[in-house]
Amino acid sequence: MQFSESKELNSRGQSLYAVSYFPARDGTPWPPKAVLLWHHGYGEHISRKKYVNFFTQLASAGIAVVSYDAHGHGKSEPAQVPSEKCLVNSWHHLVDDCVHFANSMIAKYGATVPAFIGGASLGGLIATHTVLRDQSAWSGLILSAAAIDVEWTPVLRMQALIGGLLAALVPRARIVPAVELQNISPDADVIEDYVNDPLCSPGKVRARTGNEGLKAFRDAQTKTHLLTLPIYAQHDPADKITSANAVKRLMASSPSPDKTFVEKLYTVSYVPTDAGGITRPVVAVVQWHHGYGEHISRSKYVSLFTELANAGIAVYAYDAHGHGKSEPASDPDQACLVRNWHHLVDDCTDFAREVAAKHDAAIPRFMGGVSLGGLIATHTVLHDQAVWRGLILSSAAIDLNWNWTLRVQASIGSLLAALLPRARLVPAVPPEHISPDPDYVRDFVEDPLNYPGDVRCKTANEILKAFREAQRKEHLLTLPIYAHHGTADLVTSLPAVRRLLANCRSSDKTLDEVEGGWHEVLAGPGSEQVVARLKAWLLTHADVPEAKL
Repeated sequence: MQFSESKELNSRGQSLYAVSYFPARDGTPWPPKAVLLWHHGYGEHISRKKYVNFFTQLASAGIAVVSYDAHGHGKSEPAQVPSEKCLVNSWHHLVDDCVHFANSMIAKYGATVPAFIGGASLGGLIATHTVLRDQSAWSGLILSAAAIDVEWTPVLRMQALIGGLLAALVPRARIVPAVELQNISPDADVIEDYVNDPLCSPGKVRARTGNEGLKAFRDAQTKTHLLTLPIYAQHDPADKITSANAVKRLMASSPSPDKTFVEKLYTVSYVPTDAGGITRPVVAVVQWHHGYGEHISRSKYVSLFTELANAGIAVYAYDAHGHGKSEPASDPDQACLVRNWHHLVDDCTDFAREVAAKHDAAIPRFMGGVSLGGLIATHTVLHDQAVWRGLILSSAAIDLNWNWTLRVQASIGSLLAALLPRARLVPAVPPEHISPDPDYVRDFVEDPLNYPGDVRCKTANEILKAFREAQRKEHLLTLPIYAHHGTADLVTSLPAVRRLLANCRSSDKTLDEVEGGWHEVLAGPGSEQVVARLKAWLLTHADVPEAKL
């Protein structure tokens, strides 16, 4: 990667600090696969560690990045003048500068390289206005925790009413309430770095700047229906600084056929501790994926994860998108809707990177999952088997027991997925088949975080695609595999798991066939023995001395 920095004059004669991150191999520039123009948020700058890491990662992947400090921000003029720092006299000036850099970037790299534009917080708003001037120049818009609008309250409406007057009378006065610092990040070190960074500008916003921001919000609201280019947005639903709902409204109003909205997933961790709550040494790490239509807070998972943590095994899991407490499960039209099965694997892979960063690389890591989670776990390890010590398949949905009815349904699956993606038309397995215990079945059905009933057409078709892809690649599996499956399971296919184990190239394979076991072998009679055998396998494959087993 090659880094360069420069100063460029905008149309108003102000010197703006700019940077570029260019793909390179052995110090030699390499033609980029794409170029990205990025705009930072209000009161910050592009030399912050989060941006350096982000831009470096993109350049390493072959994507050239161009960015700059907005006027009055960071190292750009006139930020060095205290009365001018973060003063925005017209929001159009911010867009004009962004267009200037866009034209320079596109002229430099040529129209043959796909060009993307994106921004964080206020930068997302500026990026949106920039593409609205000429969408034909761009291959896509990226919105990261974008400040597209605010969640209006009576207090905000009152402030907006007098905003124009204050902007005219005391434009430089810092009297507009800013966000509370504790809402920036749950990490106290991140907040401290932001506050102590001399190039950042925490605290209240200037009257003129605040009013110009409101104008930009209103103008965007009247034009988002014109956005037709691909849009990728990511937003934490717990964000108290910018509005995830405002971004959702933008996505809903845009007629673009290519829109992706990514929200934060609900995660849990079970880390070994002693009786006093002090963290114990970790002997292994397990990442776990739940099944379709359920969530990780179910009692069977709490029991399993607690048992493993008590044995020194750290466990990390999350609710898949559209499931449990992860967004957009709270939206009835989006719950358990899988638009692309690769998204499930991407989320699992991304989570794996986060988990890996929490522990020493020498600690063995295992990937596992139940039912559909076993399928996602399989695809995840196939991305890079070298980082995993083993794969765990619990009542895994690796494929179907195909019959004539299923083949007919599959033949029209793509058509139904295209025409009626959200329609729940695909017959699901009756809940009564998951367990012989009627109380357990009732709890499953009545759990508000579960999703019993027929499956959405799009989701079912994507799962079929994942089945087919797994069958094509199962012979590539070489790492140790532990599978357990009830012989009376009517939900997922034991023969499919047997086939995978027969076809894979692993020399270390274990199949625990639970005689008479139904789908939920982790719960109910005999589950203690099932969990004990799994735990013993994990500890053995984590090279834990036998004396500690």
